[in-house]
Amino acid sequence: MINIAVKDVLRYLGYGQNTADQRILEKINQLNDEVAGIILPKSVFKIFDCQVDEKSVTFGGFTIHSTHLARHLNGCAKLALFAVTLGAKVDTLIRRYSVNEMDKAVIADAVCTAMTEAFCNKVVAEIQAQDELFNLQAINRFSPGFGDFSITHQRDVLALLDCEKRIGLTLTDSDMLCPNKSVTAIIGFRSGA
Repeated sequence: MINIAVKDVLRYLGYGQNTADQRILEKINQLNDEVAGIILPKSVFKIFDCQVDEKSVTFGGFTIHSTHLARHLNGCAKLALFAVTLGAKVDTLIRRYSVNEMDKAVIADAVCTAMTEAFCNKVVAEIQAQDELFNLQAINRFSPGFGDFSITHQRDVLALLDCEKRIGLTLTDSDMLCPNKSVTAIIGFRSGA
């Protein structure tokens, strides 16, 4: 079970500091239960030694040219590459609601986004607990598409992690993840201060 907070769903719905009415809160709870009943969360990760210079990061036999990723991973000697997905059934649910009940489609999308983020946090905690990362400090995750870390690197990530075979995660022709409620990311690890 992936637990999410209503406040996170409201944030994805754009409420900010505003309060949702009871009708919206009831739909969030209903859709949270519905989504929780159909998700098939899966994850995969690998830990690599890495070399970081000013404009690139090398690990796992290839080099990513990205000033933003290199700056983010500055000082890291190890990184973890991971992928998560909630499965294809949530995409089907959102599409089904978008035909006749757009309000439910929007809320279901926000619930699924909150669940994806919560699942990422759970997987990150699992990665951090690995023996080879003992005494190393994790930094925030960084995904293809951030800054100059090209979205085309999704293909490299999926290949390195064997995502299609292991968790059913593929890409569209435009390098978007499929199922939609999925994430790939890199987490760097450096010596603690």
